[in-house]
Amino acid sequence: MPDAEVRLARYIDAYARDAEEFAFTHFLAEFSEEAYGRLFDVSGDPRMFGVYQITEDTRAAIEALSSVKLDLSRYDYFLECGTTNDPDIPGTPVGHLDETTGHPPPLELSPVFGTTWRARPKMSMRHGPLNWIVRLLRRT
Repeated sequence: MPDAEVRLARYIDAYARDAEEFAFTHFLAEFSEEAYGRLFDVSGDPRMFGVYQITEDTRAAIEALSSVKLDLSRYDYFLECGTTNDPDIPGTPVGHLDETTGHPPPLELSPVFGTTWRARPKMSMRHGPLNWIVRLLRRT
């Protein structure tokens, strides 16, 4: 197995409001935890490994930081992160794939995620434990 560099990728996932299905992803070429952290409550997650819903209150600032046009009337948007070894996806280096498992090194996440959750390649928070809670709360 080749020694592939693993990066932490930051992206905005969009879900169609009418069908409540995943629509598309915008990968962020640049990401500043400080700049984006000012927009959300990241007190328990300073590295921003969680899922953050983009609302009308944060839309303009996210558009300015990311250069992505957001249409909140058609889509629900979530700022997320995951690991990748795809060289075409921008991200911050976090290590190399383990030769025996094919997985990246575990990320040391905030206690808010519990003690067993670790990011893995091709795993997205859109299918993770926090997203369904956010989407359920949004419906109420």
